[in-house]
Amino acid sequence: MNVRIFVLLTAFVVAAMSPFVPLRASAQNIELKLSTFQPFNNHYTLWLQSWADTLKQQSGGRLTATIYPSGQLGAMPRQYDLARTGVADVAISMHGGTPGRFPLSELSHIPFIVPNAAVASQALTELLPEFLGEEHKGVKVLALTAGTPLALLTTKVAVRKPSDLKGLRIRHPDAVAAAALTAFGAVPVYTETAQIADAMSKGTIDGALLAWEALESFQANAKYAIDWGANVTTFALVMNLATYDHLPPDLKTVIDDNSGDKIAWAIGKAADDAAAGGKAWARKNGMEIIELTPDERKAFEAAVQPAMAELIADKQKKGLKAEQMMASFKLRMAAAKGNAQ
Repeated sequence: MNVRIFVLLTAFVVAAMSPFVPLRASAQNIELKLSTFQPFNNHYTLWLQSWADTLKQQSGGRLTATIYPSGQLGAMPRQYDLARTGVADVAISMHGGTPGRFPLSELSHIPFIVPNAAVASQALTELLPEFLGEEHKGVKVLALTAGTPLALLTTKVAVRKPSDLKGLRIRHPDAVAAAALTAFGAVPVYTETAQIADAMSKGTIDGALLAWEALESFQANAKYAIDWGANVTTFALVMNLATYDHLPPDLKTVIDDNSGDKIAWAIGKAADDAAAGGKAWARKNGMEIIELTPDERKAFEAAVQPAMAELIADKQKKGLKAEQMMASFKLRMAAAKGNAQ
C-alpha cells in the first residue's frame, strides 16, 4: 500500500474512533445558537440579546450568539428538546407547552399565589436542587423564570365575578389554567399564542389568558382586560449539555456567572417592567382595564381553591413532593420579596 495512503487512512480511523467534539466548541471563537418561540420584540427575546451581549463582553469576544426568534428552529413545544438534542445550544421552553412533562413546575401556575415575576423566578430557580432538577434532565438549566400574572382578555363580557365567566370559551396556556377556568364555569380552549388575536377577532374564542407583557408582541386586542393577578406561565432557559461540557474552563465560568437565581430575578424583573408597557398599550388601543377589588378577588380565590387543592393532592398521591414544593415556593417568594425591598 502506498505509504501516503496508509497514513491518511490511519488518521481517518483514529479520528473516527475519537470522541465527537462539536466544531464550534473546538474553535477559539464559539458561536451559540439561541432559540425562542417568542417574537423578536418580546421582552424575553430582548433580554436574551442583552444576555448574549454580556457573554461576548465578558469572554473578550470569544463567545458570541445568534438568536433565532419566533420558533425559527422549532415550534414552542419543541424548544426544550431543541436544546437537549443540540439543534440549539440554548433555548427557552415554556413548561405548560408540554403538559405533564414538568408536573411540579406546573404547580407554580396555580392562581393568586405569585405577586410578580421577579420573586417567582428567583424562587423557582432556587427550587431546582431539591424539587425541580429531576424533571429537567438532559440539559443544563441556566434559570427557571415566571411571567407576570396573566391578564384575562374578553371580547364581550366585563368579568368581575366567577359567574361572569360561565360558558365563555377562554384560551388557556396550560393544564393548570384550564382547570382553574373550568372551576369558574368557563370552557377552556387551547390556542397557540400567535393565533390568539385572530381567534378572538373571528369569535372562535370569547377571550384569552395572556401575560400583559405579551399583548403588544402578539397584537392581542380585546374589549376588556381584567387585571386579576391570577395564573402565571413559567419557562426554562436551558443549554445543551455537550455544548457546555466542551467549553474551555474560562468560558464555562462566563456561563456560570450569568446563570442561576441572579439572572432569574433579572428576567422576571424585565417581565414586570414590560407588563406596565403592556397595560399602556392596551389603553392606547381602546381596551378597558378592569381592576378587581379585594373582595372581588377573594371570590375568585374561593371558587378555584378546591380544584387547586385537589390538583396538588393528586400529584402528592402519585409520589411527587407537591405539598412540600408548594410550601417551599411560597416561603422563597416571601423571602425574595423581602430581599428586594
